[in-house]
Amino acid sequence: MPKVSSFLLNNKGMAIGLLVVAIFWTYFSSRYKIGIAYQSELPCIHANLIIIDKWDTDIPQGALASFRMNAKNEFFPQGMMWTKIVAARGGQTVDVSEDAVTVDSDTEYPLTLGYLLPHIEQSLSEIVGTRTISEDGYFMVGETITSYDSRYWGEVSQKDIIGRAYVVF
Repeated sequence: MPKVSSFLLNNKGMAIGLLVVAIFWTYFSSRYKIGIAYQSELPCIHANLIIIDKWDTDIPQGALASFRMNAKNEFFPQGMMWTKIVAARGGQTVDVSEDAVTVDSDTEYPLTLGYLLPHIEQSLSEIVGTRTISEDGYFMVGETITSYDSRYWGEVSQKDIIGRAYVVF
């Protein structure tokens, strides 16, 4: 009898345990992704570790979503993974002012442009204003004054959504 078979016969509990762990890990890694926030100096959300549910890509307004940044922007490479709050979805109206983002004249995100505006090439008149989000679009915002978000580079397409994100800590 080969050594592996002999080992497994003598350690059935351990073999079953390893099988259960292997099945769980296969399921977990196919559905979830772990994200680490590398934003210690200029954070945009209050999180250091997140779990992303890759099977949940229809993210509701107000929830966190992870996505691939495919918009051209001044600071970060395209294709980089980001996590932000879904402020608005397709068909909703977003009003960006100097001190807030307001969605459908109802939901307000108190975000100032004062921190980042001096450091970017865009003018205030290019950022403020009212826009309607395209049917497959998401308008993303952060939680801090340092958030570089949809106010600056526009909406995120549904095809770039990786999944719904949950803060671990």
